[in-house]
Parts: sequence; structure tokens; C-alpha cells
Amino acid sequence: MKTKLFLLTKTDFASLDKSLQEEVYQDFYKLVYGVSIQIIHDHSTAEDIVQEAFMKTIYNAPNIENEQQLIGWIRVVTKNLTFNVIRKNKKIRNQDDIESVINNDVNNQDESVEKKVEVKMMEENISKSILEINSEYQNIIESKWINDKSNKDIAKEQNATEGAIKQKLHRARKALKQKMKKWGFQDE
Repeated sequence: MKTKLFLLTKTDFASLDKSLQEEVYQDFYKLVYGVSIQIIHDHSTAEDIVQEAFMKTIYNAPNIENEQQLIGWIRVVTKNLTFNVIRKNKKIRNQDDIESVINNDVNNQDESVEKKVEVKMMEENISKSILEINSEYQNIIESKWINDKSNKDIAKEQNATEGAIKQKLHRARKALKQKMKKWGFQDE
């Protein structure tokens, strides 16, 4: 395995014979797939991470002369890529949950009791967090999310431009996210 993995960092990988490229990839796959699947528990996502780690190794590997250092570097890259996927998915899931609570899209009869309790707690946490931010931000959040007004309508009400309203909404969301951190929501 030593000479095959070093081919990733010491040569132009594309210039290698196709069968040798396949051997190198298989050795790489065996080295890192277990690292990723152990963390992410999803085969297709783990394979995507392996491919991304492989490309990162080809193009960004440091000049390492020791096999163990190269293997360690590759595993760290794989772990970091895996954790990045988890953080990205968590952020999307949290954002979806917050938006569904704000938009009252959670009144589905088929929901579990656990989900209903989570939603109720989230509603309370959002309400408390909204009360802790600047009153101007509270008003714009209420107009946009609770009263479902367009940026144009809010701009007319506040005698401001749509651009100014967009900027205030951005700042209001940022302030709300900051307050929500104490309730366990992360803004990665």
C-alpha cells in the first residue's frame, strides 16, 4: 500500500495507467470508507465523502515522506469532510424546523407526541428569543413571518426602501439566531 498511496502525491495521477489508478483508488477507498461510514452511517454519503477526500488528496496533499503521516493526513481530511457534511445537514434541518414553526406548518395530525412537544418547545423558545432582540427587529420579524407581508409592503409601512428592509431582515435573522444559540440551535 505504501507505494500506491504515495502515487497520489508524487506523480500526476491522470498520467498513470488506468489499472494502476484503479488499484490506488481501491487502496484509498479501503483506508477511508470505514472512517466516514462509522461517523455518518449512510453508504452513499460516505462514498461521496471518499471521492471528495480522494480529489482533495490528489490536488492538495502536503509533501509528506512518511507513509504513516500520509495515512494520518488522509484520515483527518476524511473526518473533517464527514463532520462538515453533518454540520451542513444539521444547519439545514434546524433552519427547516424553525421555519416550519414560524409558518405554523406543523399542525399535522399524523405527528408523534414527541414531535409535537419539540415543536411546542421550539415555538416557546422562538417567542422568548424574539422578545430579547431589538424592538425594530421584532416588528420586522412579526410583519414578515407572522403577518406574512412582502418586503415591498413592509417598506411602504415603514417608509423605507425594499433594500433597507432586506438589510433589516438579514440583521433581524442574525440577531434571532444569536439568541437561539442558548436553546441549542447552532449557526455553523
